Parts: sequence; structure tokens; C-alpha cells
Amino acid sequence: MSTRYIFTEKSNCQDCYKCIRECPVKAIKIENQSASVIQDYCIYCGHCTEVCPIDAKKIREDISTARYLLQQNQRVFVSLAPSWTTEFPGLKPGQLHAALKKLGFSGISQTALGAEIVTSYLKKQLPGLSNGAWLSSCCPATVELVKKYYHRHASKILSLDSPMLAHGKFLRQYYGEDIKVVFVGPCIAKKKEADMNPGIIDAVITFNRLKEWLEAEDVEPDKLPQEPEFTFEPFSAGQGNLFPMEGGMLSCLNGELSSDQVSAMSITGVDRIASALDALEQLGEGRKILLELMACDGGCINGPGCSIKESIALKNMQVQPEEPFDNKLFTPDPLPDLFNDYDYIEALEKFSYLETDIRETLRSIGKQSRDDELNCGGCGYESCRDFARAVLDGKAERKMCVSYMRRLAQDKASALLQRMPYGVVIVDKHLHIVESNRNFAELAGESALLAYEAKPGLEGTDLRKLVSYFDYFENLFHTGENTLEKDIKTDAQFLHLSIFPLQANHLLCGIVHNLRAPELRREEIVKRTRKVIRENLETVQKISFYLGENASNMETLLNSIVNIQDEDYEDE
Repeated sequence: MSTRYIFTEKSNCQDCYKCIRECPVKAIKIENQSASVIQDYCIYCGHCTEVCPIDAKKIREDISTARYLLQQNQRVFVSLAPSWTTEFPGLKPGQLHAALKKLGFSGISQTALGAEIVTSYLKKQLPGLSNGAWLSSCCPATVELVKKYYHRHASKILSLDSPMLAHGKFLRQYYGEDIKVVFVGPCIAKKKEADMNPGIIDAVITFNRLKEWLEAEDVEPDKLPQEPEFTFEPFSAGQGNLFPMEGGMLSCLNGELSSDQVSAMSITGVDRIASALDALEQLGEGRKILLELMACDGGCINGPGCSIKESIALKNMQVQPEEPFDNKLFTPDPLPDLFNDYDYIEALEKFSYLETDIRETLRSIGKQSRDDELNCGGCGYESCRDFARAVLDGKAERKMCVSYMRRLAQDKASALLQRMPYGVVIVDKHLHIVESNRNFAELAGESALLAYEAKPGLEGTDLRKLVSYFDYFENLFHTGENTLEKDIKTDAQFLHLSIFPLQANHLLCGIVHNLRAPELRREEIVKRTRKVIRENLETVQKISFYLGENASNMETLLNSIVNIQDEDYEDE
């Protein structure tokens, strides 16, 4: 089974850097203009899969594994996350059970039972905990965050299985070790958690993938009859159903947290969790505090594996029952062993770079001083210095810097413009020059050349003050035509003017030839002769029946003229 829990379809990636901007831990590498997930850096919160504008970020698909298990004629149970009511609003449990039976599952059990088992354990642990801040272990993405990026706080994670693992252990204890368990819920991080704790959960399927599976099998749960005798396996959960909401675990603890000895706090969203971890020592100073941490904003009801993205308040209402749950928590006898230290998650080694290395990287993208550091965020990083570190880490490419690439493109365009043997000018709708080359200024006259010397490119200069043929530009803006070709005779010059639109007719580019220039006269003769050939051939084709061989003779004659002109041009 692949360990790439989130990956990129490179053929679809559009190099927009949105995944970098949105990734809370910057676990994205840009290479060959494609964004890939760095598995060792990723915490599997799945946010990148939600924000990718063209769905290039993919989640490992475990439906094939589930299908294989079902084909082995074994009992396969679904561990159903309590947030299912937000994904299938209005659906009766018996209808969902009937749909899953059509896929081949033996029964449905509520992961909320595992949540109640974890809470029972936690109630016993709380009195023995020392003062300080303690972190819940229910959210695998949060555990990944702490272990990888805040390893100094790893010992503060409660050494308890998540509700999913606790539920899997209970089901095997209750039905026998030979059963198979497939978790269905909103979480991507649980895929890795299941892999790293083998023999408990056999496959993890997100809600949206389950819907795709049902659709592929032509199973419509809302059209199936409600099973009158349906019950969850082996029985229904109570308070544990509140776990997917922000503060759900703390609600299950009830009065255990009401004493003065223990404080509690629920925090959702990776950025807010990171902020709390930065201040963890102060939070737990002189007292005992329990932090319920959930990587998804609003809790599991807003997980990346959900297909319905709507009001968190509405989802909270859908999770809560019409009548309050029984306060009694399910506690199996004997209690399964829930100890878990999550040692399979390794801390990341943070590289620290010398200031000289950072400055050299910044200079390589044209940022010579602090004033050049725009911190625009176009590359996906918060600051230019963060981007420089990413380049040194091998996670980013220099061409990701928008201002650098824009400046590079402008420099290349300007160099090409200046090397052209013609006069070139680009103007906006107000006939103000956007850019021009020196040849244009020379053709425009002495005053234009002086202005160019003072201000290379003539940016912002009014074209009407430099040349007498500005009205051709003006007319083309008004008519909206594609091109204009015009020979212009002035007192001292004989010019050819070509004008064509740029940027959806917001700019016009004019190319000016001096037809009397020795180096251009022969070229112009060749070009015009070729035009005669094309026009003549069009006519010849229409009357070829009458002319016969004359068409070929005419083409040969005209081509000979062109060849003579080309040879003369090369001899010089």
C-alpha cells in the first residue's frame, strides 16, 4: 500500500503556488514547475486538497483495499465517524446500513464508542497528571504537527490511542481478531495513523470517496427503505457522538473538569494551534490545563474528506441529537490497552542558515537590499527571507519569485527591443508611450532623441509631441481593426508604419521602417516582390485553365528577381 497519502497529479498542476500559500507547514516542494507534497514534512491536514483550484492534489484511494477485504468472505465492519450526519443530512441510520450492506459490509459500528472509551481512560489519567499543559491525542494531524514541528512538547501529548484506534481494538475484542474494520470519516491523517498501527484498522475511506463508491455501484441510500430493526453494532453510542465538534471531548468529560485543579481549552485550526504551542509554557504555568486540539477549523465536522462544505453552526446542529445524550460513558470490561506514544513520528531537523547564505540567495533573485524585499507573498511564502530559506532547503525555485521573473522578462524584452533594426514604440489608449527603442527616437527626430537620452524608453511621453503620424494610432484604437500598414512621406523621410494591437487592444505596437535606409531597401524590395508572387499565384490559380504553363513561367521569373536581390544583399 502506498505511503503517499496526499500527492499531486503533475500533469494537472498549474504552478499557481496556492498550495504553498495555504499549507500551514509549507510541506510543498516546487520542482520542474510542479508542486509535490513532501511526505516527511506533511501533517496530512488535507487543506491543500481543498484549496487546489484544479483538483491536482489527490488523496490515496483505499476503496480497492476495502473491496479486496469484502471479497475474502470475512466479516468486515464499518467504523463510522459521528460526523456522518453532516455528510448525509436527513438520512436514517437504517438507510445507510442498507446501502453499506449492498456493498458487502457486515455491519456498522459508531466510532463514537471509541471516543467514549478514550474519555473513560482520560478521566482516570487526569488526577495523576502533573501541573502544566497537556495535549489531546484524538486528532492525528495535530499529533503529527506536535511531534514533527514542536518536538519539545511531544511529551505533553496524552499517551492514548485516538477514538478510531480505540474503537478498532474494542471491535476486535468483542467480535474476534479475525474481523476486518474499515473506518469511514472526514479525515486524511487517519490513513497514516491506521498504517502505523497495523492490525487495528484495515482501511480508511473518506466520506466523499464513499459517496463515489456508492454512486459507482448505483446505490442511492436516500431511496432505500429504513430498516425497522436496525441498531448499530453492538449497540449505540451516546456522548461520544459530540467528539467531532469543537469542544466535543471536553463536553464528554462533564464534571471532571469543573474543579479548580484542572482547566480546559478547545482550539481548532492549525494556525491557532501553532500559536498556542508557541506559548505552551505560559499556558500551563502553575496549573494543570488540558488542551483539546483539532487541526480542522470547527472540528472534524469540517474535515477535508467531506463533500459538503456549509455552515459549521449548521453542522453542529446536525451532530447534536434532538434529546440530550445519556451522560453515562461506555466503558468495556476489560478495557483494551490504549497506550500509544506515537514514536513512529520523527521530529524534523531544522536547518539554520548563515545570514551570508540568505543574503546571497536574495541577491540571486535581484534583492540587493532590504528595500528590495517586497514580501508580496506571490511565491507562497510569508516573506522574501522565508522564500530564501526554502530555496536553500531545496523546496523552492528562484523563478517562483514573481518580481524577479517580471524584472527578468522586462530585461529580456528591453534587450530584444534595443537590438531590433527598426524603430519600435508601444503606446496606451491615451497615446502615452509605454516603451520604445533608440531607433524609434532617432527616426522621430533630434528633439525625440534628446528626450530619449534623458529618459531611456520615453515612458509616459505623449506620442503626439514627437511624431506627425500619431493619428494612425488614434484611428486604430477607435476602429478596433487588427493591423494597419502605411507608407508615410515626410519632409525628410520616407517611412513605412506597421501598427498592431497588444493586450486585447489596450496597447498598440508600432514598427517604423526607413525605406530609404540602404540596409533595409533591398529587404523591403524582397518582401514586396514576394507579396507580388503570392497575389499573382492567387490570380493564376483562378485562370490556370487558360494560362497553363504561363503560371509556372511567371513564378520562375519572379523568384529569380528575389534571388538576385538576396544575392546582392549577401555580397555586401
